[in-house]
Amino acid sequence: MSQDRQHEIDVLRGIACTTVVAFHYLYRGQQDDWITDSAPPMLAEIARYGYLGVSLFFLISGYVIFHSAQGATVRAFAASRVARLYPAYWVSVCLTAGVVWALASSTFAVGLRDDLLNLTMVMHWLPDALGVALVDGAYWSLAVEFQFYLLMGAVLWVGALARIEALLVVWLLLSIADFVRRVYLPEVWLALQWAPLFSAGILFHRIRHAGWTRQRYLLLWCCFLVTLARATAPDELAKGAADGSVRSGWVVAAVLTLCFAVFAWIAAGRWRLRGSWVTRWIGALTYPVYLVHQNIGYLLLEAWKPSGLGLGLRLAGVVVVVLGVSVLIHRGVERPLGPRLRRWIHPVVVAPA
Repeated sequence: MSQDRQHEIDVLRGIACTTVVAFHYLYRGQQDDWITDSAPPMLAEIARYGYLGVSLFFLISGYVIFHSAQGATVRAFAASRVARLYPAYWVSVCLTAGVVWALASSTFAVGLRDDLLNLTMVMHWLPDALGVALVDGAYWSLAVEFQFYLLMGAVLWVGALARIEALLVVWLLLSIADFVRRVYLPEVWLALQWAPLFSAGILFHRIRHAGWTRQRYLLLWCCFLVTLARATAPDELAKGAADGSVRSGWVVAAVLTLCFAVFAWIAAGRWRLRGSWVTRWIGALTYPVYLVHQNIGYLLLEAWKPSGLGLGLRLAGVVVVVLGVSVLIHRGVERPLGPRLRRWIHPVVVAPA
C-alpha cells in the first residue's frame, strides 16, 4: 500500500457509497415504483437523505484529484484519470445493459445506440436532439466528475496550479452568479452547481499540506455557505418525492455541516487511520459498487419477489451479488487493465543507468 495514502478518505468513500445505495434501495426505488415493496417508514425517512452521499463524493474528489495533480503533466494526469475511471465503467455499462436485456425490462431498456454512446462517459456533451438516455441513472454524477477533471487538466495545461486559490475565487463567484440566475451552458461546462464542494475539497488539501491562512479560512466559509444555499433551495428540497413531500432543510444543512466538519478534522491532522485489509477493500470496491448497484439492484429485487422472500432478505441477497460482482470487476478488470491503459496513454521511459 502507498505510504502517503490517507485511509480515512477511503472510509469516507465507503460511507458516501453506502448512503447512496440506501437512498436507492430504501427510498428512491419506491418513489419511482421501481421497487414495489415499501421500506420500513423510519428507514425510508433516513434513507431519503442518502443522496447527500454524492456531495461527500464531490468533496472527496476535490481533495484527491488536486492531490493527484501535484507535480503531474497534463498527459500523466489524463492517463491516471482515464485508467481509473474507464475500465470498470465500460464493463459496468455492458453488464447493466446485459441484465436489462436478459430480464426483458422495458423500464430500463435504452437501445443499442444509447448503450454505445454511454461508453464514452460524455453523454452530457451530446446534442439534446439525440435524446441519449443513461444506461443507469447513477451515471449522471460521472459526467460532473469528468467535467471537474477537465477543468483541473486545463489548470495544469496553463501552468496555474500554484495559483489555484485565485482561480477558486473566480469559480465561486461564477457559482454564486449561477445560483442567482442560472444559465445552462456555463453551469454544465464549468460544473458551477457543484463548484463549492470541489473547491472545498481542494482547500482542505491545501490546509492539510500547507496550513491555515486567512484566505483559505474565508474561502472555506464561502464554499460552505454557498453549498448550504444551493442544497436547501426550495426546488432542491422538493426533488425526488412523488408524494409531493419536501425534505427538511435543517437535516440537509446538518448532514452537509457534518461532512465539512469531518474534512476539517482530517485537514487539521486530527483523524489518521492505519491501513488494513478493511480500508484497502473499501477503497477498492466503492467505485464498482456505485457503478453496478442501481438498475441491476432494482431489477433483481423485483425478479426475486415471486420467491416469497421479504424485502429485507432480498436486499441482503442483492447486496451480496453487488459486492461479489464488484470484487470481480476490481480484480479481473481494474487491476490488470488500468495499469496497461495508463502506460499506453503515458509511457514511462526509463533512462539507461
